[in-house]
Amino acid sequence: MGNTDVPASLAGYFYQLLLACKELVILINNHEDTSNYVAIEKGSDIKVFTKNNICIEAKFYSDTYFTRNHKSIKHTIYNFYNDFLDQIKEGSNPNEYIYRTNVPVSNTDKHFFDLWNNKTITKYDEYINFVKECILSDSIKRKPYSEAFNEYKKRASVQPNKKGDVSFSIYYNALLEDLKKGKENYSDFADVITDKEIINFIDSIIFEFGTKSVTKLYSINEIYNDINTELKQHDSTLGDEDCVRIRNWFIERFFETISHSINNGISVKDALQGVTNHKSLKIKYLEDENFIEFKQAIDESIDSFGLRIERTNHKEELDNLSNILIKFKEKFCNEIEKQSVKEVASRYVLGSYARSPHLIMDMLKKMSVVVNFSGDEIKINLDINDLTGINNIALNNSKQFTLKGTGNSDLNEYADLLIMEFIKDTQHKFLSKVDGEETVVFATKSRPCKFAKEGLSNLIINNAQVFNNVMYQQLFMSMEYKCTECLEFGECVEDTKASVQRFLVGGCHGGTF
Repeated sequence: MGNTDVPASLAGYFYQLLLACKELVILINNHEDTSNYVAIEKGSDIKVFTKNNICIEAKFYSDTYFTRNHKSIKHTIYNFYNDFLDQIKEGSNPNEYIYRTNVPVSNTDKHFFDLWNNKTITKYDEYINFVKECILSDSIKRKPYSEAFNEYKKRASVQPNKKGDVSFSIYYNALLEDLKKGKENYSDFADVITDKEIINFIDSIIFEFGTKSVTKLYSINEIYNDINTELKQHDSTLGDEDCVRIRNWFIERFFETISHSINNGISVKDALQGVTNHKSLKIKYLEDENFIEFKQAIDESIDSFGLRIERTNHKEELDNLSNILIKFKEKFCNEIEKQSVKEVASRYVLGSYARSPHLIMDMLKKMSVVVNFSGDEIKINLDINDLTGINNIALNNSKQFTLKGTGNSDLNEYADLLIMEFIKDTQHKFLSKVDGEETVVFATKSRPCKFAKEGLSNLIINNAQVFNNVMYQQLFMSMEYKCTECLEFGECVEDTKASVQRFLVGGCHGGTF
């Protein structure tokens, strides 16, 4: 049979992709044969290929409940039936079929489906007729049976509406009546198998309805959580961001395989390799939109930098500063292309929302001032994998810095709060990378450089409930803390040069380190 389904919505299609990801990580945790795999067919079915094949069709709706006559259920049974016929023709063992949706079944039909799911049907006639109706309603819309149905319309005894029209449902209901009365033959309008085979088909289907009516966002978040739980059960070292990266990689792989002429889905073996090497996974499509928006914001920031330079007494430096900032942009975007927006941006931005291009560019503007007014020719390096510790910028590879900023104005106002946020953020995201010799440069004017070592020591010790390890205390106390206030444009070029020198060699506002 040809393709029989079109996803009702992008949200529904995404729901199917997420369910496929969930089935894949469940296979991983069940220690299945690594040759087993999960695939999504072009129609919409999710198929789990194992020693006991499972075919899942997932539907994602905002309905408050489902009835047995919902077109989605009927259409799904038609899809399952065609697959069942293929298995019979091939002499294979029938698949297990699962219909899964995010909304509950109606109270009226709950008993009907409870008997079906519990395998406690004693009288199959009602179920056999239901399956036949599901098959018929779709078969007569498709060749070759659509031609027979069109011929039937010519002889059907039906009553047109006031406009003289007859709807599909009227013709369909008339056909059902004529089939029951024996006036028409079922085999003229649909594929036929014996009632015994239909009973086997019925027994191979499981319905998984939601327990309550929920929003689409809630349903998707539930699957997110399930995937994260399964992944962390496999590898307890995985964090939430690692799980998101792995999940996005799975989604992209599923999306790519759908368009292949031979769809082998994702095998357990490939999935395990992806989980093991999650840090180096390339995310192509799901990052593209973020990347494009990020680059647009960066370009806006470069334009505004030129306007600012012109309004200070540094207009003669406009070309040099702009060219340096463009170099920073190119190197930064290269890093994003190699990794991802979120991964690279999180090395600069404190907190959970790292996609802050203007904040990052403000930090790079300050470093452009350093490069331009240092008096030396400087080579720029933003390759975070090539730098020491958690540093994210190097000048001539000898002077490395950890640029950090936050859009939280409350934290920016107080140096102690800002340093504490940095320590928490680093402990959560990058503790294993910390070298202890970093020079942390905050995008702030709260002068963390004035924070005496004694004050820093008390700050960390007083927060021992968060940092109860002496080694961690020593790591963060050994770092040097600066800010970008020294890198603001001065009254003239000479003032700016002097400020840059203070920043590079010490003697800035605090001078305690």
